Amino acid sequence: MKVFSGKDNAQEIRSRLLSTHFSAKVIRHPSTKPIGGYKRKWFTLWLLPVATPSYELLSKMKVLLTFETGEQFIFVIPKGFVTDFASIPRLLWFMYPPDGKHRGGAIPHDMGYAVHGFKSLMDEMFKQLLKSEKVEKSVVNIFFGSVNWFGSFAYKNRSKSSIEKASKLFMDSNNLDTVYLFLGDKK
Repeated sequence: MKVFSGKDNAQEIRSRLLSTHFSAKVIRHPSTKPIGGYKRKWFTLWLLPVATPSYELLSKMKVLLTFETGEQFIFVIPKGFVTDFASIPRLLWFMYPPDGKHRGGAIPHDMGYAVHGFKSLMDEMFKQLLKSEKVEKSVVNIFFGSVNWFGSFAYKNRSKSSIEKASKLFMDSNNLDTVYLFLGDKK
């Protein structure tokens, strides 16, 4: 079923969908490998030093989004995408290891931020995925609050070239409906 028949009604359909509740579920977990050391996060250095390990997806990941209106979207994160799972300060790794249970929500969230998709959709998808991955409720609230608070810095400070590179990867891996939902007319 095609949800978006073209650019003309994309804004209206996206607004309608995003005003309803949706659930998210990982339907295919990727295998990953650590690569090249640590990425420093300049935007959180003033609070706590953050250097997070990077991981490359060795296989694609699929996430199913189901809206209460009945529409469903499969969000594909392609093989080769590089993620840090979550920007967790090293000081907190004993409680929240970088590759903990939250990674099922963090990978699609990282991809969404990389392509500069709609932030509110990315953050809500992250929260729904944490719940579906059976992350404790208190941790879901901490992580969701963190992406709302600190995520804006990462979201706003993407270079145009990194957005274009990630967007091409995203568009090559997803169908047109999913691209319209996440990117709208930005592409």
